[in-house]
Amino acid sequence: MVIVAGYNELIQEFINSNPGLKSRFNKYINVPDYSASELVEMFISMCNEYQYKLSHEADEVMKEKIHILESNKDSNFANACDVRNLFETVITNQATRLAMNPDADIMTITKEDF
Repeated sequence: MVIVAGYNELIQEFINSNPGLKSRFNKYINVPDYSASELVEMFISMCNEYQYKLSHEADEVMKEKIHILESNKDSNFANACDVRNLFETVITNQATRLAMNPDADIMTITKEDF
């Protein structure tokens, strides 16, 4: 069994690049992109997994950023990967902020971390 994942147009280009592939890849499952609200849930889930909590302001900024990301998606939109990358960027920014203020709560993500 071989599973190939990617964007529909690029997968079709790949399949059509070799005459033998079309007969071998004859089952397709199209998975729609996640909605903005599902992407928000993913970000919150990542926070919960590592026991981070979002301040009220950070929660609002996160939702706004994800909604903008999803509504302006282009051919490079990576869906859940973009949310994971956002989370990792926020955690890196938080670490930098904490280095400047060691008395801050290390488990809270603030709007400055975005």
